[in-house]
Amino acid sequence: MELILDNLTKTFKDKVAVDKFSYTMKAGVYGLLGANGAGKTTLMRMICTVLRPTNGNILFNGNNINKLSEKYCDKLGYLPQDFGYYPNFSARDFMLYMASLKGIKNNIAIKRTDELLNLVGLSDVSKQKIRSFSGGMKQRLGIAQAVLNDPKILVLDEPTSGLDPKERIRFRNLISDLAKDKIVILSTHIVSDVESIADQIIMMKKGKLILSGTTEDLCNQANGLAWNLTINEDELEKYEEKYLISNLRHISKSIELRIVSDKKPDTNAVSTQANIEDLFLYNFADELGQINMKKEEI
Repeated sequence: MELILDNLTKTFKDKVAVDKFSYTMKAGVYGLLGANGAGKTTLMRMICTVLRPTNGNILFNGNNINKLSEKYCDKLGYLPQDFGYYPNFSARDFMLYMASLKGIKNNIAIKRTDELLNLVGLSDVSKQKIRSFSGGMKQRLGIAQAVLNDPKILVLDEPTSGLDPKERIRFRNLISDLAKDKIVILSTHIVSDVESIADQIIMMKKGKLILSGTTEDLCNQANGLAWNLTINEDELEKYEEKYLISNLRHISKSIELRIVSDKKPDTNAVSTQANIEDLFLYNFADELGQINMKKEEI
């Protein structure tokens, strides 16, 4: 199984949303990272045939998806960023309705619905109306409907946006369970959502592919970008103005900083193992605006 994105470009009037993007995917989880506006959603919509590329091709097992038409769509599962549902439907009725739209026979639909609602932890509330569900429950229902047809390509656009940490962990575990024999493409701007489950991480900026590799590969590439430094409290403003600080921790009257920089920020700074978040901040600081630093006090 192979999905080839060949020199994909998508323009809207004078704006280039995706710019000559090429990548080959096989079975596994692919984490698509980028700031908002990087072109992730546009790329995923092209993969899902919602948009047509301005230039370039998408090939599935060597065949252009435009020629495969419905045969390709039958192998797709898609959870868009804005998942539409009917609030007065129960979870079970909604799943059966979606199954009918996908052309799944009734006896198979019933069995598949019950299996999937159990898998996503909604079997106990399957007869409750969706309007009563929390955000995390709705997202789990979204995943269930996306895999009703047992797709070979599962596309998830910002699936954990707005979820609390507990639901995000549960969601990531669910994706890992579903990804055994599929190409799963998960887009996000939350590094922790892909760092632990993605076989390959793809970083996208201004429509372009800028970095890709395993977590280990990218962490190795990021070596030399992360520094630990302990300063006095009255020095903080000086360092905030000059450096990108990804984390700070108050210890008595001192502050421990984690600084992301390709140059040693201070003679007393100590190099430390970089992670995906350091690499992400280094590449996207100009687009993320004000960094929400992690702060701890002891």
